[in-house]
Amino acid sequence: MITEILAKQMYNLMLLKSAVDAGSISRASVELGVSQPTITRGIARLEAALGHQLIERNAKGIIPTDVCRNLMKHVERAAGQLEEAGATLRRMRRSRYRTLACGGSPTAMESYVPSVMFELIRRHPNLSLQLYEAPSQTLLKMIQAGELDIAIGARLQIEEGQQVEVEALASDTFGVFVNARHPLLGEPQVMKHLLATQSWVFPEPLWSYPAAMLRDTPLSSIPCLVRAQSSSALRWYARETDFLTISSSLTLHTELSNGLVAELTTDWNFPRSQHVIYYRSTSDDERPVDIAVALFKSAGHARLDGKIDADGEE
Repeated sequence: MITEILAKQMYNLMLLKSAVDAGSISRASVELGVSQPTITRGIARLEAALGHQLIERNAKGIIPTDVCRNLMKHVERAAGQLEEAGATLRRMRRSRYRTLACGGSPTAMESYVPSVMFELIRRHPNLSLQLYEAPSQTLLKMIQAGELDIAIGARLQIEEGQQVEVEALASDTFGVFVNARHPLLGEPQVMKHLLATQSWVFPEPLWSYPAAMLRDTPLSSIPCLVRAQSSSALRWYARETDFLTISSSLTLHTELSNGLVAELTTDWNFPRSQHVIYYRSTSDDERPVDIAVALFKSAGHARLDGKIDADGEE
């Protein structure tokens, strides 16, 4: 009897969960995009059907009763299963229309994602490709929600139980880069002297690693400093001017591979980060996820320029 009641009250259970998670009916109303009376009526109907009070109201919002807290443990598990079902349906819908959804971080999209995806389309001319650019954390959430089939970004911690495959792709080296004709190339340089005498362009916002290294250096002491929010602008300064650039090798991969930019040897030991592939394994042969993963690994472990021959070998 209770099982049948809960099944019929699924929508109201979701309203209750949103209100409890938000801590108030008004906040839940904003998050869900439904009116407060709708949520209030839904909770009241649920309480009437179960014969238990589920929430108590106070000046700050609502407080779940003991019955509600016990019920929410089961509702949360059910909500997780519904989210997984939704992700599966989204992947199946893309499969039906032979669509592959690929995401990449800004750095990945500036480097090898477009060329690798071009090779994938060359092999599968009837494939419909969707490309998304977003921060790595957003990409991982999209993978988990079934909105993406594959994503390229920085390595992040994945919660236990998430059915997401992760494979190493490419190392990204931070450093000081200059145009290939720069007079400082060829000799080791002292960063303290360079910061006091040279013109610089930094990415904005500055990555955490260089920011930590620069914490004792007043930026106002640098003779000329350009803060570039655009990676295209940063690449132009590095390629076309004598400005010194704190950047990553993947951001400047095109300029480095074409010999337009070179890394300056300094006394700073810059760290390395790693790009990885996130994807959900599937038994659906209609979506070439495995082929896309192989192409990315081939490009990433070699020159990072995406030039792959017909057999997927460099």
